[in-house]
Amino acid sequence: MKKVTKSQTITMDGIELDINTKDYSGCYINILQIFKNKIDTMLTYHCKVFTYRFDLHLKSATDYSEGVSKFIKKLRKKLRSIWDLEKMGYIWAREQHDAEAQHYHFCLMLDGNKIQNSKNLRKTLMEIATQMEMTLGYCERPTEMLNRTNLITYKALFKRLSYLAKERGKEVGKRKKTANNYSSNRIKPNPKSIWRGHKDDFVKLHKLSEG
Repeated sequence: MKKVTKSQTITMDGIELDINTKDYSGCYINILQIFKNKIDTMLTYHCKVFTYRFDLHLKSATDYSEGVSKFIKKLRKKLRSIWDLEKMGYIWAREQHDAEAQHYHFCLMLDGNKIQNSKNLRKTLMEIATQMEMTLGYCERPTEMLNRTNLITYKALFKRLSYLAKERGKEVGKRKKTANNYSSNRIKPNPKSIWRGHKDDFVKLHKLSEG
């Protein structure tokens, strides 16, 4: 059985992080760890990482995740052609409450040296969603620019993303057991990077270059 925490904080890789839990819905610890790993991985490649949160709503219910996989494939192709982005970091969580069809909470993680705002990115997402008969949902403060020395921004983003790891809406009874309720990119950490992740005393001890 996957472990759930209802604590308001969690310590991972030597850093204490606030998380978005409620009495009626905790967070899955394994999903939180995966999300943190993906954020850290992107920071090993880019000194700045632009993040963008949005929701993807399907027109009708599906038992599996083929639709969202096709969406990601189309988006990756667009990012390469428009912004010359080689790496697309992402995480998503599937949820279904009372609606007939499921929806997906997304967070994109992209090279912050090439993308600094969401205007054209949002337009691209809308075009793909419309082509696939999906709709986008937008979040309050959807963007964040991470860097390797700003621990405050890092922690703030993690708390917001912890919402994607919540129990509520991920019950097996609302999906087939073989259907994933979360997923992420498969990018591995950059072996050439000297950055090894934020620590609570990281900013005091280190001032890394942008390399």
